[in-house]
Amino acid sequence: MGELADEAKKGAIFTEAHWARFKTEIIREAGDSPDPACENAMLRSGEKQGHITDYLRSEAESAVENTLIELNRFMFKDRAASDEAIYSYDPDITNYWNQLENCFATHADDPTSQPAWVSALRQGLTKDLEACADEWRRLMSQETDYRSKILQVYERWRDIQPRITGVDAQLEHFVSALLQPGFLAPEISHWKLLKASLTFKLYHHMLPKFLWRIAGRQLQFIKALGCPRCPRRCRVCCHGLNGESTECGRLPVPVMPHVYETLRPDKKYIGKLIEGREGVSWDCEDDDD
Repeated sequence: MGELADEAKKGAIFTEAHWARFKTEIIREAGDSPDPACENAMLRSGEKQGHITDYLRSEAESAVENTLIELNRFMFKDRAASDEAIYSYDPDITNYWNQLENCFATHADDPTSQPAWVSALRQGLTKDLEACADEWRRLMSQETDYRSKILQVYERWRDIQPRITGVDAQLEHFVSALLQPGFLAPEISHWKLLKASLTFKLYHHMLPKFLWRIAGRQLQFIKALGCPRCPRRCRVCCHGLNGESTECGRLPVPVMPHVYETLRPDKKYIGKLIEGREGVSWDCEDDDD
């Protein structure tokens, strides 16, 4: 029967008449088999399954339901009790905003000691983001076009500008530099990235859909700029050959979209990473390729 899987390619012909003859002569079960109950919407939970299709479907549905329950428990209920749980927080993303506050802190050992203009910048941006989040909640409660609602909130988020009153000429130059894209695309200017970083810091747990629909592209760029962290079982790079924590200093590698589409995972390299062999590096090259 396994040969029938590719019957079209092999030119084999196996019709209903052949199947009936096979059942009569080989299986010795003449007559038509009963249709699966699931095809007639008669399958009920807990009912004894007489047909193999009903049995497989019941087992599959039970497995899917149990897996979803376990995933929900893992992600939300027991998250604090597990070292390997899934978290919505990422320090690489919040560090983009935190570095601004740390840079201008009046006391090096106290990041909260901020000059008045930094506090005003954060307070103004926080209020604007709160208004943007409120509009997201209001629009998402309405039965209108989903894409139009997202674009409306995104336009409001994109139009948020620094709000600093009474600044001197030096700070005016600083704010102007934040708003200038320079060599970067306008959507990843310094101000857009700072704004996205604070948005993540405030709403990564409360409104994750709002966060990623509105600032997802900027957050991806920030994450790419951060020093990638190796899995704990990797013995090189950020953790060193002896397991000590080290800064690898690796840089993100830019890839054009049409080149990215041609890339394929290297199964041998992935296998080496999983095994955690000594001397594996991110720039590993296979001698056979």
